[in-house]
Amino acid sequence: MKKIKTIASKIGFSLIAVLFGVSFTAAGMGAGAIPLAKQIIGLWKAQNLVAVQAQIEKLSLEEHDGETRTYQVKAEFSYSYQALGHRSKRINIGGDSNDNIGDYQRDIYRELQRAKDQEQSVTLWVDPDDPEFAVYDRAIRWMRLLFLLPFASLFPAVGIGACWALWKIWRPSAEPVIPVVTAEFAQQHKVPLSSLIIAPRTKRCVANGCLCRVLELALLANRWGGIILISYWQ
Repeated sequence: MKKIKTIASKIGFSLIAVLFGVSFTAAGMGAGAIPLAKQIIGLWKAQNLVAVQAQIEKLSLEEHDGETRTYQVKAEFSYSYQALGHRSKRINIGGDSNDNIGDYQRDIYRELQRAKDQEQSVTLWVDPDDPEFAVYDRAIRWMRLLFLLPFASLFPAVGIGACWALWKIWRPSAEPVIPVVTAEFAQQHKVPLSSLIIAPRTKRCVANGCLCRVLELALLANRWGGIILISYWQ
């Protein structure tokens, strides 16, 4: 019966670890690591772009209402490169998104709207090796990059901690199993203490301790993510 309870507790702890691992890893990849990778790739790619003149065909500023209001500027440009016509919808070299980090989205929209109203051309930056790739703004958004760092680091770290907890829970014990009782049990049943190995009162379950570390890391990730979100939304 004791063995069944042990296996059941391991399964329960494992399910909790898997839940934390999958959810935090997915959130860290989708909201942090992948957008951060796009920023870094954009920083490297921006060095090889060449300037061309383009016309603004479509322009809009979308608003998204949720816990806070976010914005996303959308545009479509037409341009020619090496006597061939092309179109592009890209705004920023690091990837487009709806956010309210500073006034970036609204500032870009005002710039493009001003040029469109005056029927002026704008400068696009084209990849000479891939003329279909062209962006309006080739500068990295450093504030957004800093915003992504906690999500790209702390959240996946929770997933790694969950994997470590699973390994600690299920790894075979290197020591022989020795029956251990508490001092209270021995006194209650009048068992000579000299014939028993007494368990320390401060001894904690290994699985419980592993999950505590994972929960602490998860709380830290949520705390830092919340602080950064609030600081940018205010």
